[in-house]
Amino acid sequence: MKDLLKDLRFVTYLIFVAIAILLLIPKPRPGLLVTYVPDSKPCGLKDGDIINEVNHKSVKSVDEFIELLKTSDYVALMVNGKPKSCKARELFNITVRELPPTNLKFSMDLEGGTRVFLRPKERNVTRKLMEDIITTLNTRINLYGLKDMNVRKVGTDLIMIEMAGAGGEDIREFLAKQGKFEARIPIQRKNGEKLVIGDKEFSVSIRNQTVFIDSMSLKEGDEFKVGDVSVKVVNVTNQSVVFDSKVLEGKDVVFVYTNYPDSGLSPRNGGYEFFFKIRISERGARRFANVTKGLKSLTIGTAQRYLESPLNIYIDNKLVTSLRISADLAGKIVTEPAITGYRQTRTEAIKEMMRMQSILRSGSLPVELEIEKIDTISPTLGKKFINSVIFLFIVSSVVVSILIFVFYRDWKLSIPMILIALSEAVLILGTAANQLFAAFLLIGSFAVSVIKGDVKGWLAWAVSLFAMMMLFTIVIERWSLDVPAIAGLVAVAGTSVNQMIIIVDEYRRKEAGIKEKEETSMHMVWSGFMLLVAVMSALIFMGVGTLKGLAITTILEEYIGTFVTRPAFMSLIERKFRQ
Repeated sequence: MKDLLKDLRFVTYLIFVAIAILLLIPKPRPGLLVTYVPDSKPCGLKDGDIINEVNHKSVKSVDEFIELLKTSDYVALMVNGKPKSCKARELFNITVRELPPTNLKFSMDLEGGTRVFLRPKERNVTRKLMEDIITTLNTRINLYGLKDMNVRKVGTDLIMIEMAGAGGEDIREFLAKQGKFEARIPIQRKNGEKLVIGDKEFSVSIRNQTVFIDSMSLKEGDEFKVGDVSVKVVNVTNQSVVFDSKVLEGKDVVFVYTNYPDSGLSPRNGGYEFFFKIRISERGARRFANVTKGLKSLTIGTAQRYLESPLNIYIDNKLVTSLRISADLAGKIVTEPAITGYRQTRTEAIKEMMRMQSILRSGSLPVELEIEKIDTISPTLGKKFINSVIFLFIVSSVVVSILIFVFYRDWKLSIPMILIALSEAVLILGTAANQLFAAFLLIGSFAVSVIKGDVKGWLAWAVSLFAMMMLFTIVIERWSLDVPAIAGLVAVAGTSVNQMIIIVDEYRRKEAGIKEKEETSMHMVWSGFMLLVAVMSALIFMGVGTLKGLAITTILEEYIGTFVTRPAFMSLIERKFRQ
């Protein structure tokens, strides 16, 4: 045993397994995660909040939460460590789930989640229009960084969006919105004053709630155009009128900056202000110059000079931010304005900035969407499946252990085989639970193999680096364990034991030396690794959804087996047969 603890391969194996076990130890946490909140926002709750207590009692299950709500008309909540109070009946409309005891991330079919059906408000939609809607939605998902979300068409005019382990807030407030971007400048003029847009000047006259501009008579809500600028009458009194001039729209946005120093956030007034630049078209910049040309300048404070009107940013006709315009920009063509906003917390500021950036980069949906139905998928079936897999895993391990012991009649061979086979499943789950550990395992195990001279030949180097980079991009993002991936864990034990049996049989041969046996065994391990990487990587890149989880699990198992567990097992077996 002392010799083994001096072996770099075996020590590396022990370190990886110990860390993975620590990462997978369940740590039950009291509280419930809010996964869906209706538009009424009861008790000021939002998706992602954690309800710690109800009526000063810690909650650990959904059933307990519901029972506590039934005890009184008003309930006292502890949400994210802060007290709240609201009507109990309002909380029956929210969706909550237990906090996961580990960092393992499961897909919707195992963990549950939200399923939303969207329907275009426009009837008789074409196939091309539906494809454009789905393309825009997928673009927003990728730009916003939403994970484990599936968008697909159902029938002729329904779109189904599924999000694992999450609520409908992102779907309802971000994806389902049309995302129509507009920048408008309101201009207030009194009776008898001039309205200047570009090179044109209009006299404003107001009589009986009617606005007269030269030969035009306009009521509140009417629109007219001055060159390329659309102007709307939004508020009329006996003394003044407000003209809302549209200077920018979605198609004017050419580029959205997302990297520092052109994008970022900073603490301000107890909260966080975010900003990002956009590049707009020459046509949009000219509209801005034409509208601001006739605006008056005001002095605010001691030295700051701004134009009389702000630049109001609207998304889906909802005001999201109002920006003051420096007096120096009046009548000038500005092609890279900055958009700013403010939120109380850093998380909310980042989320809102990313939402606005994603909408501007993806463009607006071709039509408005309405929510047809929102379903919360229960994780009950997933739990039953996982329990069945665990039971099957235990039974198969016991059966395999008995068969190996009967065949070899040596517990010093059978027990290490089973333990190492089981440890492969532990290492795979460890990489799924923690990105840092995943990177450490992938890079560290490869480095040890290089040091020990196990990576031989250009083909082995090429396949190893390819597999490492491919797995790195997948597991570093905390890949979700789906049904095929979980089922693949059962197959892992069989594949691992099969190769270890071949290694043992090779070492039991009498006509070859230890060095030759080691090289033959390693050649067999590497042959299987390169073959499986070639076959299974094709499933990943082809995007075969139902088999992708199985392919990831299989490649990861072969990688771990080739660089971690098989070398450790060979070190153990080599010392046994030397003795």
